Amino acid sequence: MKLLKSLALGLGAVLACSGMASAETDVIPVGTIKYNPAKAWNSYVILAGSNTAKLIDRNGNLVKEWNQFGGEGMPNKVYPGGHLLTTLYPSLSSGAQDNNTVALLDFDGNIVRQYNGWLKVDKGERGQPANPDGTYSVSRQHHDFQLEGSPTGYYAPGVKPKLDGKMLVLAHDNVSNPKINSEVLLDDVIYIVDKKGEVIWTWYANEHFDQFGFSGPAKNAIRANTKRGGEHSGVDWLHINCASWLGPNKWYDKGDKRFHPDNIISRQHHLRQPQLLAPVHHRPQDRRHRVAGGASLRGHGRRPRPHHRRARHAHDSQGAARRRQHPDFRQRRPASRRLVQGHSGPRLEPRHRI
Repeated sequence: MKLLKSLALGLGAVLACSGMASAETDVIPVGTIKYNPAKAWNSYVILAGSNTAKLIDRNGNLVKEWNQFGGEGMPNKVYPGGHLLTTLYPSLSSGAQDNNTVALLDFDGNIVRQYNGWLKVDKGERGQPANPDGTYSVSRQHHDFQLEGSPTGYYAPGVKPKLDGKMLVLAHDNVSNPKINSEVLLDDVIYIVDKKGEVIWTWYANEHFDQFGFSGPAKNAIRANTKRGGEHSGVDWLHINCASWLGPNKWYDKGDKRFHPDNIISRQHHLRQPQLLAPVHHRPQDRRHRVAGGASLRGHGRRPRPHHRRARHAHDSQGAARRRQHPDFRQRRPASRRLVQGHSGPRLEPRHRI
């Protein structure tokens, strides 16, 4: 009996200790956990979130806060002079991650320039002011945007953003393409806006479906996908996460014309492969049609790293590294779309939500 009591007491003590250890792991530190100035550049960090954009230092102290009036800042980007590129007002309630108004703010929060003319809507979101003509509209921007002169969106030596220059915007549009899916698509579109607020170039992902090189099973998975969400949602068949101008880079300096600084690099979440777009001409166009010559250069692999430019990585998965070991590369001339260079490895299926 004494032996049993001793065992019971010992077991209870062990369980109590394990419970204490388990409880300790549930405590998550808040604030700066570790900062070594000798190994980390003493800079600032801009945070994205609803209502306000917060700028903190490396010690976690709040340095500056901008009012976004319900916007999410997806992402927020700080430029010299204390300017902030962000989004204002609540996102499109009938869309899917569709931000409202792209805006450049000064350090005091005043609007320097803004764009929301991509889609007319019947009514504004909470707190959104009407346009001068009394109508409402949104940009439908998501995940990325850039200012001319700064393809990275953060400080880089020798790179100076043009605050009144062109703006590249990654956005959504609703289109129909039975080749991809019988339901309406939530298509990714990249457009460029000039300083007057006019769209001067567009590129629609669905128009290049055949160039992506999907296998039969992958196409079937895309066709099986269904629309989710409200009126301006749709089948999210590609889900591009980033898009930016290449900017100055060593490959172009060495004579490789594919890496022209005005070309655009992007990456798709579902497909997990980067591509280069060659705009060729930035001329006024109906925004529903891409500019001739907007062909793509696609390939499995890491993002190119131009001068002073850190690679921008979208959300990834465990299979991404494995895919990098089997490149599938195609280069096409922008105007003729003729294949001029290629290399293929074992076929690997892209990811698609079913």
